[in-house]
Amino acid sequence: MERTIFNKAQLEMLDIMAGIRTEEELNALKHTISEFYAKRADEEMEKLWESG
Repeated sequence: MERTIFNKAQLEMLDIMAGIRTEEELNALKHTISEFYAKRADEEMEKLWESG
């Protein structure tokens, strides 16, 4: 059986997720992560726009 090795970010997310106790907390975490990636996408689009 192959061993899975987690990187630092994955381990951090596992620690965070271990504290999730309710559906509301899970939904809030999902929303926060979605906002994070949406912001990153917006920033990248802005860079592309500015560079032509």
